[in-house]
Amino acid sequence: PEWLTGRIAQSPAAYAIEEATTTTVFIEGRFRGEPNSVVNIRAVPVAAHVLGPIGPLSIGFDSNGDSAPVRLRLRNPNFILAGVDEHEVRWVWSERRNELDAWVPFAETSHRIFTVLRTPTRPWLQQPFVNGNTQLPWADVLQVACVWAKGTFTVRDAASQITLALFATEDERLRYSCATGAPSNYSFQEFDCSAFLERLGGGFGRGPNVNCSDCATIVSTFANAVGCDLSQSRMFNPVTPFAVNSLQLIGQL
Repeated sequence: PEWLTGRIAQSPAAYAIEEATTTTVFIEGRFRGEPNSVVNIRAVPVAAHVLGPIGPLSIGFDSNGDSAPVRLRLRNPNFILAGVDEHEVRWVWSERRNELDAWVPFAETSHRIFTVLRTPTRPWLQQPFVNGNTQLPWADVLQVACVWAKGTFTVRDAASQITLALFATEDERLRYSCATGAPSNYSFQEFDCSAFLERLGGGFGRGPNVNCSDCATIVSTFANAVGCDLSQSRMFNPVTPFAVNSLQLIGQL
């Protein structure tokens, strides 16, 4: 979902803090200019943000005025202080031919940037990087997960905040379905993440009823999007039920 000239909507991207703090971080851009020319470009933040400024650096154009893809190093990315969060990033891009020339703005770009603790883990997969891979991290999931885990710096804290945020879902959007035998509504046989996001957004989805498997699947899926490594498991005794501590069911006072 790269930014394109004329696009109004923000283009989303995500950065993993653990990996980004131990390597040089780049973005990739492609520009058009005067054929067979060389210019200097830079990108200055409209307001301070986690990606910081870019350049100045030289960009060359071929006989068709195409720069081809160019790697642009981020000078001062501020990932380590960001924690899990969602950010608005805006740059003003400028160019000049010589060092003594004034910078001339040619574009302003806007991006929605998610900072996560580590590269997302299963069920999220980075490869293959094709449209048909529905397990590439979803921007809609990252948006919710980064709000729920906002400001956390450890996987334990991120998972805890996501668990609490799910339990505290407002407007009676979710409730434990004990009155109907507690079947899995969103997680059986596969997690219907689209329906759950629709429910969170105020739509019907699959309705409000959830059970333990649904909640465990939601928590692990959203927590793993920000770099946790959770999985679901079940505890039961098929012969003799065992006692548990008192509990408060989701959606019930």
